[in-house]
Amino acid sequence: MNRPTYCVVVLLFALAQAACASPSVDRAAPEFSEFTYQRQLAECRLSTAGAYTWRGAVGAMFGAAMGASHGALAGGEGAAIGAAVGSVLGLGVGAVAAIEKETASVDGCIREKGYALMPG
Repeated sequence: MNRPTYCVVVLLFALAQAACASPSVDRAAPEFSEFTYQRQLAECRLSTAGAYTWRGAVGAMFGAAMGASHGALAGGEGAAIGAAVGSVLGLGVGAVAAIEKETASVDGCIREKGYALMPG
């Protein structure tokens, strides 16, 4: 597997892991309902997912444009190579930032719904 493909696979795995991660809440509280929590967690994820998915895509497009412009200076196939490398790097940077912000946003949403987040 070549390096760009490997990076894309790792990023997709990281995105899938982040999507499945749940905020750690106090499940021992007497009024806690797993069904209600899962429903509200899904609502929080849906409200934030679209905005942060776009940020990752914008990062990839920006990286491709920057890579192509720098590669074009080298001439020949440099623009295509620069665009490919730039898009992978841009996707990575965009995805990492989006995951961090999306996680914080979901945590805040869950907190607003009255759940006590556990440390860690």
